[in-house]
Amino acid sequence: MSVAARVAAWVALAGAPALGFAQLEALPFDCDVPDALIQTEAPLPALAKRLRTDSPASIVVLGSGSSAGSGVSTPEFAYPNRLAGWLQSLFPNARLKVDVVARRGMTARDMLEALKNDIVRRRPALVVWQTGATDAVRGVSPANFGDLLDEGIRLLHRNRIDVVLVDTQYSPYTEAFVNVGPYRDYLLWTARRHRVPLFRRHDIMASWYEQGQFDLTSRDKTVQLRNADRIHDCLAALMSRQIGAGVKLAQDDESSRP
Repeated sequence: MSVAARVAAWVALAGAPALGFAQLEALPFDCDVPDALIQTEAPLPALAKRLRTDSPASIVVLGSGSSAGSGVSTPEFAYPNRLAGWLQSLFPNARLKVDVVARRGMTARDMLEALKNDIVRRRPALVVWQTGATDAVRGVSPANFGDLLDEGIRLLHRNRIDVVLVDTQYSPYTEAFVNVGPYRDYLLWTARRHRVPLFRRHDIMASWYEQGQFDLTSRDKTVQLRNADRIHDCLAALMSRQIGAGVKLAQDDESSRP
């Protein structure tokens, strides 16, 4: 069963009117990936709780260049903006708001300062934290990178804010010059240790490239922009499904309590 069909099936079976789940539309072929790449065993209790109320469910996307819209034709096509639309389709009764705190060149340390000085004060239900590439380019110690992730996640959880980690993009050119592997390893290990979802953007994009779904080597600017726009939309669609799965897990956890 494809990712889209599989997730649509559990949404249809969930019977969760309080959360406003909607039937999901099938993903276009070029967005599809193996099921394992978006599976999660990590619940999102803060977001699930907010969705049960009439209060706005605020989500902050924290990141660097790609989260700020670098590479797409216009900012509206960047994945945070597309994520807002996909999540609203998934939760049609919710009052959703997606804000972006991102700029090119932000390191994990910069992002931790943004969490401390700005984002936590906003009291979002969820922070989507994209990081790793800038630290790899700048040669930040992977262990130090991991410590910053730990501190940020602990801060968010103390304030009852959920977090989804997002790893680096895949590019055959970048792979040749920048070793992102240790940073991706820390993201994976940290996500498992803190039981938070990890959106495996790198592996998803690598799968698309290996299957010929997207051309990531073209030097044609028009092709690059068209691919970037479509990739960001697909990433947002898949991320919305992973977030929906995290909400469903939180709902199941709560319903199983005596």
